[in-house]
Amino acid sequence: MKGSPIKVKINDIVIDWQKLCEAQLDAHVAVSGDEGAGKSQFIYDTVVNKLKGDPWNNIVYTENLKEFEYKYELLEAGMPMGFDESLNILGRLDWSKLQTKNLVTKFRADVRKEKTAIWLYGIQIFRDLHSFWRTHRIRHWIEIAPRQWFREGTMAFYLERQRVPFLTGRRDTWLLDEEEKRWMVKMRNGPIIGEEYMMMLRTHPFYKGEFRLQRLEEKDEKKYAECRAEAMDVYKSDPVEEKINKNTYVYRANSKLTTAINALLSQGHTHEDVGKILDLSTTDISTHLSRYLPYAEVYGKSQKKKLKDSHSTVL
Repeated sequence: MKGSPIKVKINDIVIDWQKLCEAQLDAHVAVSGDEGAGKSQFIYDTVVNKLKGDPWNNIVYTENLKEFEYKYELLEAGMPMGFDESLNILGRLDWSKLQTKNLVTKFRADVRKEKTAIWLYGIQIFRDLHSFWRTHRIRHWIEIAPRQWFREGTMAFYLERQRVPFLTGRRDTWLLDEEEKRWMVKMRNGPIIGEEYMMMLRTHPFYKGEFRLQRLEEKDEKKYAECRAEAMDVYKSDPVEEKINKNTYVYRANSKLTTAINALLSQGHTHEDVGKILDLSTTDISTHLSRYLPYAEVYGKSQKKKLKDSHSTVL
């Protein structure tokens, strides 16, 4: 009967994900819920205890793509990769970013067959994941309900969708627009909490079942905290580079190339000469000078200041 609770076991769900890997397919899983709902604990428990992953190598703790790049290279076929905070990595993807293009390239079919994996993405609101990822990657969704509504432990709801062969463009394959309208109509009578909240999820067409979250053991909580703290320290961003990347999407490669162009022009070379030396068109040269030169200068100054500070420290 539609709306009736279906009890499932997370261990059985994990086995289904593993079977996908055996068939050379990825399992992409979104894990959503409020801050403090238990997303990180669930991802850690699933990756480390249920899928036998390494707490350091198989979980990305920061929003720094460098951490993901490093751990991706270590990833073995059939193993899990959990994202503790995936919004900045897989949120509003900017397709002008080189990093975004490199990220998507890693998930092409021909590349993925070498490293089929179980991917878990922690995020507060499911819709915040970029539409490309929701539409073409995510087939499994776990929504963790607010823990204050349950005395016997937090409930998690499992939704799963199948392939849509008639998909065109950016369609709403998860029926988010329809469910939002239904939700908003219900909210006119007051907040949706407790049993009513659970009923709304149970009547979703993709509802597969629900289970209670298992609390991490003390040793696991301690290990998670240690790994996260270490990652935050190792992968902290350079403030100048972060500002350039975040606000203007300009990277060091562009800055260095622009600096080289500017140096050659300062020596009396023409645009044509520079183009021959660096194998660039005159249009590329003009683009770099107009778009990237200010940031190349900012980056250069920051490096000089670092060098000066280091010498001052030594002296």
